[in-house]
Amino acid sequence: MLGDYGVRSWRGWHHHMTFVILALAFLVRLQGRFEKTLRA
Repeated sequence: MLGDYGVRSWRGWHHHMTFVILALAFLVRLQGRFEKTLRA
């Protein structure tokens, strides 16, 4: 399982997933801001 993500440890997998979730949250928030400016 860990080999599929290109990490070698459980800690590395958690760090990777943390950054993935943060990036997703950033993009969702950015998308919401663009939708608000297009509607106005």
